[in-house]
Amino acid sequence: MTKEKLWSRDFLALTTANGLLFVGFHILLPTLPIYMASLGASGSEIGLIAGIFGYSAIFIRLFTDTGVRAFGKKTCLYAGLLLSLLATAGYALLDSIGAIVVARVIHGFGFGLSTTFAAALVADVIPASRRGEGIGYFGLGSTIAMALAPAFGLMLLSDISPWALF
Repeated sequence: MTKEKLWSRDFLALTTANGLLFVGFHILLPTLPIYMASLGASGSEIGLIAGIFGYSAIFIRLFTDTGVRAFGKKTCLYAGLLLSLLATAGYALLDSIGAIVVARVIHGFGFGLSTTFAAALVADVIPASRRGEGIGYFGLGSTIAMALAPAFGLMLLSDISPWALF
């Protein structure tokens, strides 16, 4: 008996996109507070900037059912990836605490949408007989990102510049 094909183009694209999304998240985890402090943010402002991301990522998930019915899973995934990309790139251009708070909310929305719909879509493309294996490989990207991205982000911030980081 031959195994059904797991490593399809769609599976590879979704796994890579999700892994890179988590790289973007984990690269900012230790570096954004340092960057904000360099802009003169207080401890409470840094805490707000860190926390608002999570709240907005949770909040947007309340509307994913409406989004998927109106636009479909792929469109919602693409919207989330675009919001995440724009917000991450925007950090380098923003130098006020208020603007960065807004960017963090947008980034949280993008992250919430992206992670939700990448997981939903990958479950659709994994053959049922290989679902456990496929979900394991899919999640491996976020684990690798958690292990490597923070150190890489700190190196970029300290050795090169915030521009290179963002």
